Amino acid sequence: VDADFFEINGKAMLIAVNVARDIRVWNVETGQCTNTILRVDPLSYEERTYYSPRICVSPRNDVAVVTFGSRLFIYSLPGVECIDTFDVDGGPSRCAFSPTNPDILAFVCKSGNNETNGVLIWDIRQRRLVRKLGKGSGRRPIWFSPDDRKLLFVSHANRVEVWDIFTGKLAFDVPYNGRGAISISRSNGLL
Repeated sequence: VDADFFEINGKAMLIAVNVARDIRVWNVETGQCTNTILRVDPLSYEERTYYSPRICVSPRNDVAVVTFGSRLFIYSLPGVECIDTFDVDGGPSRCAFSPTNPDILAFVCKSGNNETNGVLIWDIRQRRLVRKLGKGSGRRPIWFSPDDRKLLFVSHANRVEVWDIFTGKLAFDVPYNGRGAISISRSNGLL
């Protein structure tokens, strides 16, 4: 299961997706489920055993993106209506929205294809690749810095990498032993 929070009319809401890709929305204050979308197309054995769906909500609280298999599913909020679906070669995994441009989404692609293997930054409105960065691990989250200039993720080589989005170059990296939590401060960008 993966989940994210959003706010509608001053109410804190939680949206979650499970391995069957069923989506549920809860009112955090009341604990009541306000919406359920059950996936109707059958899952293949590979989808059930290999892929874990991931979800993230845009800073505008108007869109949620679910990554699953080789597809991105874009849902409107709060009604959770699918408004777009498109294939991304390589199987998108962990994702994060830009804090200042809600149309920009970064996600980890796990493909063996060198064209799409790595961390991809997409414009979801224009459905185009903006930039490709190093090879991230689909098991760990990724983050934009608060000023939108850097992207942080854990690489396949178990290093925390911080990339400059505009130049496409690695700014710095530090070893990561796989234990403990990693996060970036939303107020000052500290790791």
